[in-house]
Amino acid sequence: MKRVFLTVALLVTIVLSRQQEPKEEIQTTSSFFELYEQNRYDKIPNYISLDFILTANYLFKQQSITKIEEQILYPKLKKLAVELRENILKEFSLNKNVKGALAYILVLNELLNSKSPQDIPKDVLELKDKELKLIREHKNIVISPIAKVRLDYSQYRVRGKYTKSDILKSYFLAMKYMSYMPFMVNPHQATGVTKKIAKEQIENAKIIAKALKPLIKKYSEIERILKKFSGDGDDLTLTILNKVPKDKDIQNYLNSLNRFPKISERIIDTTKIDKRDIPKASLALKFLPSRFTPDSYIFSQLTYPNVEELQGEANRLMSRIDGKLVRGYPTIMDLSAVLVDKFPKESNYKGYKEQIAKLKTIKLSQNSIYGYDFAIYHKLLKQNRINSFKGYYTQSRYILNLYQKQSYTGGLKSIFIDGRDRAYLEDNIGEILELLIKEDRLLPNSKEFIAILDRLKVLDKKRNRFNREDISFLNNLDNRFKYLLEDKDSPIEVDIHTNPVDKKVMYEVLKNPIIKDIKGFRGAFYNHSEVIKER
Repeated sequence: MKRVFLTVALLVTIVLSRQQEPKEEIQTTSSFFELYEQNRYDKIPNYISLDFILTANYLFKQQSITKIEEQILYPKLKKLAVELRENILKEFSLNKNVKGALAYILVLNELLNSKSPQDIPKDVLELKDKELKLIREHKNIVISPIAKVRLDYSQYRVRGKYTKSDILKSYFLAMKYMSYMPFMVNPHQATGVTKKIAKEQIENAKIIAKALKPLIKKYSEIERILKKFSGDGDDLTLTILNKVPKDKDIQNYLNSLNRFPKISERIIDTTKIDKRDIPKASLALKFLPSRFTPDSYIFSQLTYPNVEELQGEANRLMSRIDGKLVRGYPTIMDLSAVLVDKFPKESNYKGYKEQIAKLKTIKLSQNSIYGYDFAIYHKLLKQNRINSFKGYYTQSRYILNLYQKQSYTGGLKSIFIDGRDRAYLEDNIGEILELLIKEDRLLPNSKEFIAILDRLKVLDKKRNRFNREDISFLNNLDNRFKYLLEDKDSPIEVDIHTNPVDKKVMYEVLKNPIIKDIKGFRGAFYNHSEVIKER
């Protein structure tokens, strides 16, 4: 009955939509898989879109990474946090000035569901509780009780797949805490960091680094996995303090390394600083470094203060900051300007084109999931597959947004005989498939999934001159993917940029896929939009 109703509803919508413009956009479907299953019942040959293949690859990546997070990273982090707490408690018995460091580690343990011991001094527990309260309320930009610097606590709002289980929720909060919570190095009036605060934060970082030294092997195992996800860190890890020569001043030594963050996470008063000084003012030590991701860097470099006043007609990306109408938000199409010289409509701001010229020097090695994703973005844009780029970018950002499901039972058993004698594969997708294959080799248990992509590569070379076996493969590709995937696709949204002045956030959004009839074949395609919403 459900299948009959779905067929009737789909046909009615198609008939109605054919009376409207544009004609090629017929309707939406709840998922790519839903559409291809419906094609089977309606005996309509499949149009296999690149968007569908990219979506299946996204689901496979998410499934693989989630298992690593739940089964490997979460237990390792929890054990490391407990042992680190024990080491700092030993130090506390000798030195009562480690209150901030101890409170930091107690927060980390509680985020990972390890309760604090009974004999912790009251003032340390109070400091820990104040920080935890702000994290769990995840609302405003306020001064952190532990870090002593303004932080955007809305970053701690658990989102996406991390809402699906208690372990994933705890993992999200702990990982965000370790990569976002700074130990500031340099004083500056624009950040509100005084000399006293900088000195205190460096001391806290020293104590944690010392306690971490005997656990460095366990720490390095975690860092190695995270590097495979998203590449190198953009911040100094506090473990570097164990390498500072004894005759060196720590602050001077850290500055002399000239490894200032390319992307600033600090809340900065831009009226009190020259934009050239922002990297040094933002220098911080992190327990686990935030990752450098070119898209975030590009977005940060194409908004105020790096790009300034509006020149010409107003548009949706403008914002009033420091009394000027400036570029307050980036757009996903900024990536196309950097990668393939295709500029977004909203590029009429002072300094925009100059910044684009500088950003073209960015290079990213393909030694991480993120690195391959960026190469795929480049290839999609170069081939002018703009819709595919927007959809895949949103999905990839969604997966890795922390470092920067509804269950599905694989293998449909149908009582219908599939008599379809035609199928269509989107043209010229071989180079993109090759990048997907290389990316998936970085993931565990990817052999069967890669075998499907290899078969699609072979079919791409046939230029849609298929035999009966090829046609059967394409018309049942959704079932082959479903056999390996635990979920099907569903609408998602992901934040890419925060404007603390307007208290709004730029989101990339994927709605239900669009259905299109193309030369008698029916397929599904990304349905992407970009919206600015309240934080």
